[in-house]
Amino acid sequence: MKHISSQSRPDTQASARRLWRIGLPIAVGMGATIGLGVTDTLVAGLAGADAIAALAIGANVFIVAVMLLVGLSSVVAPRISRLAGAGRFPEVVRDCRRSAWLGFYSGLLLSLVLWLARPVIFQLGLVDAVAALAASYVSVVVFALPLLGLCSALRNVLDGLHRTATTMRVSLLVFVANALLDLLLVPGWGGLPAMGPVGCAWATVAVSGLQCVLLLRAVLADPRLTGLDLRGLCRPPRFAELGALAALGLPAAFALTLEEGFFSATVWLAAPLGTAVLAAHQLLLSLTMMFLTLPIGLGQAGAILVGEALGRDGGRATGLVVRRILRQVMLIMSVSAALAAMTGLWLLPVYNDDVAVNALVFSVLPLCAVQLLADGFQITSGIILKGYQDTLRPGLHVMVACWLVGFPLAWLLSRGTLLPAVDGLPGIWIGMFLAVSLVAALNGQRLYAFSHDPGTV
Repeated sequence: MKHISSQSRPDTQASARRLWRIGLPIAVGMGATIGLGVTDTLVAGLAGADAIAALAIGANVFIVAVMLLVGLSSVVAPRISRLAGAGRFPEVVRDCRRSAWLGFYSGLLLSLVLWLARPVIFQLGLVDAVAALAASYVSVVVFALPLLGLCSALRNVLDGLHRTATTMRVSLLVFVANALLDLLLVPGWGGLPAMGPVGCAWATVAVSGLQCVLLLRAVLADPRLTGLDLRGLCRPPRFAELGALAALGLPAAFALTLEEGFFSATVWLAAPLGTAVLAAHQLLLSLTMMFLTLPIGLGQAGAILVGEALGRDGGRATGLVVRRILRQVMLIMSVSAALAAMTGLWLLPVYNDDVAVNALVFSVLPLCAVQLLADGFQITSGIILKGYQDTLRPGLHVMVACWLVGFPLAWLLSRGTLLPAVDGLPGIWIGMFLAVSLVAALNGQRLYAFSHDPGTV
């Protein structure tokens, strides 16, 4: 018994190190990507309030398209890892080419949709100057979407080959380049004309091109992809060849967009309840987002490792892999929940001196901390399911739990219709907590079935 224990401990430690070696760079890279929007907002402030308002409108339209592209290609990494685990590198080359073109075509289609939808901005009741700036921002930033679709595909190919440190370095370099371009183009430093939020759009297009070049160079230089060259990659596949990837990626894309849309929609629930409620809600959302990059990164690493195990031995060890990943994620989220509560209690009075806002935040902070546990589990399990190439059912889980259960409950509770004692902000967060808990339960049941019976994959 002692011998078995001594054997399993090093094996567990090695698995943990491998999970972190793959997942931590993904989390850091995601933080850098999120930082692009933060930098745009901060620098746009140098151009005045109209610039910030225009960027808020334009960027929110743009980010929906980006989420669709990210979700569409999120199935590529575990698929590549599965093929690589089986040593089927000619098929890795094939999928690399197909996913790159699927991302490019999808970005092209979305750019056309956003371009045609620009007149809608003028129907939102905005000040004329703000509406004109927002429309100009969208007119420019749409050129980044085909590039970002290609980037997302190439990034996932590299992640699937366990080269997450490479994609992290690219993300950090792009973050620095975006900040420098923002400073040059938005306020017009260095003798350049001040372009306001349109400068942010041109910076996004430029760094998307830079990211494409860097990721493409890394993919073409990988010794395992000896059959891949630039000429072959640039040869478009037939549309019929993209069907399998699209069938897997579209449910994942819509699931990600539905989930992001659910949390964004809660802001509209909070807005009519007053400025203090809206401010407190935004602070709590920002606080929780800060602690969710790690489970996203580790979940993606888990999907990659599950895909590799399926390719290597048919998935006999995936149950053990999944259990180890979930144990580590739940330990991390337990620590994150405690840190979130302490961070709110210690730092919020320093950051914000509004007594009414702080009182609301403190009243919901315990629920916010507990929700991190459910949110971390549902995010991780949902991403790991992509390792089993399972995307449709998790997407349905999000739609049912968030939009058919969570949002109506948040609406009714926040208006005091169901339980007057928890109206207002607590009602919104109870609805959110029930939604993510239901997604966690449904994803967990699905993951249990797959990990215990890999033959169903």
